[in-house]
Amino acid sequence: MQTLLDLQLRLWKKFCFLIDGMAVSSTVYTLRREKIFHSLENAENLVSIDELAAGKRPRLGYFHLAFRLLEDQGFVSRNTSMDNRGIQVALTASGRDWLPMTPRYDSAMDFLRAASELSIKDCGAAFPVVSLKGLSQLLEQEQRVRLHVVAPLVTALLVHLYDNEMFTGERVLFKAESLGLPTRILNHCLIMLRDLGWLSSAGEGEWFFTEEGQLLPHFVPQLFYPVSYLKTSRKVPELIFQKKKKKREVEQGEESHIDRSLDIRFSGLVYERNFREPVHKVLLEMFNAEPLAQQPRYIVDTGSGDGTMLLDVYRTIAEETLRGESLREFPLTVIGVEFNQVAAQATADRLKENRIPFFTFQGDISEPEQIGRDLTARGIALDHVFHIAKSVVHNRIYCPPLEAPDLGGWEPQSEAVFIDSRGALITARDLAVNLVDHFRRWRPLVRNHGMLVIEAHTVSPQLIADSIGSNILSSLDSSHGYSHQYLVEKDFFHTAIRTAHYSIETVMQRCVSGVDIPVLTVDLLRSIVGEESWVNE
Repeated sequence: MQTLLDLQLRLWKKFCFLIDGMAVSSTVYTLRREKIFHSLENAENLVSIDELAAGKRPRLGYFHLAFRLLEDQGFVSRNTSMDNRGIQVALTASGRDWLPMTPRYDSAMDFLRAASELSIKDCGAAFPVVSLKGLSQLLEQEQRVRLHVVAPLVTALLVHLYDNEMFTGERVLFKAESLGLPTRILNHCLIMLRDLGWLSSAGEGEWFFTEEGQLLPHFVPQLFYPVSYLKTSRKVPELIFQKKKKKREVEQGEESHIDRSLDIRFSGLVYERNFREPVHKVLLEMFNAEPLAQQPRYIVDTGSGDGTMLLDVYRTIAEETLRGESLREFPLTVIGVEFNQVAAQATADRLKENRIPFFTFQGDISEPEQIGRDLTARGIALDHVFHIAKSVVHNRIYCPPLEAPDLGGWEPQSEAVFIDSRGALITARDLAVNLVDHFRRWRPLVRNHGMLVIEAHTVSPQLIADSIGSNILSSLDSSHGYSHQYLVEKDFFHTAIRTAHYSIETVMQRCVSGVDIPVLTVDLLRSIVGEESWVNE
């Protein structure tokens, strides 16, 4: 008899393979379409990425990212250099076993289209049937490939069922029609869930969730993030090989690369599960300190998402600190700064509903000077503000500084791939210069009370490959890379901050299953007094 832990581990492994599929399926489809694997397969030695690109004219940033993702999966090895130029690649032993299976990825874009149209009543998407029957009896490599291909549809389907409250956690019979799926794909979706071991037929059109399927509600929120990037996954072929310039499309504060409403739901869940406790630790120390008059009067969350964090921050201060006992005498206002209008509205709605003193305005983590001007225009002294940046530093817009800061003796190295808005490669050194410049430009805003920075980090692709089936790190590399976001290793991140003349108090660092290097950190940054600011204060 399966124990609960056995069921959970088995379910999580399937989820990891599905999320990996969201990360790589359209990439593999694109490389196969362009016959890139043919050159790689026939090579006796290492092949340079430039040689593989010859005659194909890909945009090299995305092209390099494609091979980083294959390395994450253990299919290729890269001979990396400090600046990501002159890189050579070769198939691994696992990659040579995997290569004959790559024709299955030819239907990857069909499954992506079906996933994107899942909520459309008259869904017209067509796709070949990929059998998942007897999946557990197949070799793990074959299991991975099949789940990679169907991943977009399965993950979007599970999110759809979650949002429609189909998971009861009990053995309850229901009619297939109650799933609310387009007739064209209803039967195929039922069969996929059955073959995955999550659904069972009771006959006469009735179904019920199996013992493993009843665990799905606890795991499905992990899919919010990869499913929010369906738009980006669909664009991969044109990102890598389209000849025209392709910038991140933005219209009136809306981003075309992501379903931001789904992403901010995930962000709120991540805060509750991972960051609430360390954030509380900082708040309790700061807002129990006396005299109260010297505490921050405002808390600014740049990238406030759905307002979950600001709501929790205010409540914690109000209910658990000395400051909370004196809010009439020393009032506190929280401020949501958001680039995206959907998120800004979500922040405003949540704070207003809970009667929290707040306001919001549009702003970008990349433009601290403008945020400073907007605060000053509202009569707010910059020294009265405590700033929070949760998972937004890596989402800044990259541009070279007008005057590069001195990196001292630091020679930046990273195994990540950084891509600018034109699809070109950014070297590790240029990215480091940009990151140091970013933090120096923030110094005038945080010189008094500091800044709480919550960040995710990348790790070596070898570590990811060695832990396949136990975490979702490939998905982070893919979604961030293709959408011009800049995850760096923890040590790289901290070195850049120190080079920008901050002290760092690490409040929390967290690893994930199979990887013993932190991928999540919470740091309290304080500007070092007496150091020259990078901007005119």
